[in-house]
Amino acid sequence: MPDTGGYFDRAMAWLKARHGAANIVCAEVHLDERTPHLVVYVTPLTRDGRLSARDFLGGPAKLRKMQTDFHHWCGKPFGLSRGIEGTKAPHQKVARYYQALATPEPIITRTDLAAAVVGIHTQSYTALLDRAKASTTQHELQAKTMATLRDRQAALERGRIKLENSQRQLDDREVELEKRIDQLGKIDQALELALLTADREKERADGSATKLAFLLRRLSHGNMLLLPH
Repeated sequence: MPDTGGYFDRAMAWLKARHGAANIVCAEVHLDERTPHLVVYVTPLTRDGRLSARDFLGGPAKLRKMQTDFHHWCGKPFGLSRGIEGTKAPHQKVARYYQALATPEPIITRTDLAAAVVGIHTQSYTALLDRAKASTTQHELQAKTMATLRDRQAALERGRIKLENSQRQLDDREVELEKRIDQLGKIDQALELALLTADREKERADGSATKLAFLLRRLSHGNMLLLPH
């Protein structure tokens, strides 16, 4: 699957949150067109156990709201623009669009113009209109594509800056942890030295106590002459 920067993963998360993970029958990415697209089959099973597409879709207003919500959560973070809401622009057939672009620019005569004045569109005049519409559409698509690319680039730049800041914070924390580790190492060394000193002092105290006990035993077993009369 091509790398889409997590776009399809985010779309799946949105679908699961909206329709319920249990209602998603299958999902797969199709690569049969220039732009990869995600196809998802969802069972419209409501919470009370009914199959109701109306509850999921609910007419044009709810569909527009769903598209806006999808753009907010899935499209906008990737620098994508939402389609114009409520637009009345007619759909132009793809074949006619590309045919108009590929057709050489027609030659318009005075006869074609005169006919157009009275509402009669000759073949050359019709071809000219189709080419003009295709060129306008192409220009709009190019402008929208460039705007989307700029938005995408800006989003990527913000992401890069955010990652750099996060990396910088991680580096600062790593340095701080290394300092604390060094401090703990010094504390461990001081404790080891203190324990070693305590052991030596204990050995000396034990030796002094042994000597004192020995002297006390000798004094108690006949060294009374040392006492004054």
